[in-house]
Amino acid sequence: MHPAATTPPSAMYRIPPPTAGGINEPQECPYCRRTFSCYYSLKRHFQDKHEQSDTLFVCEFCNRRYRTKNSLTTHKSLQHRGSSGMLKRLLKTSAIKNVLGSMQQQHQQQQHQHQHQAHQQLQQQPQ
Repeated sequence: MHPAATTPPSAMYRIPPPTAGGINEPQECPYCRRTFSCYYSLKRHFQDKHEQSDTLFVCEFCNRRYRTKNSLTTHKSLQHRGSSGMLKRLLKTSAIKNVLGSMQQQHQQQQHQHQHQAHQQLQQQPQ
């Protein structure tokens, strides 16, 4: 079943099931009649061109927004090649620094409390 020519763009389309030939056979998009080599390619096309979604995927490097995860992945592979490894290392390093800083701060607080308690005990002792 194909949508009528008057179908509004906001109508929700559904990804069609694979044709009787199977997922590895050529597939045709029922909405724009474009042909794809396999069901996976049709599914990707459908998600990029016909699927309606309010979700936006944001690039962590430049904050550009994309309607599909696939579009974001393509953008990052073309525009930020090699950056993801650096970002992961940076985030890991930052996370380690945050944990170490937090542990150091906690240790300093414990030392301060211990010194304060020891000082109070000394003051409370009879002379």
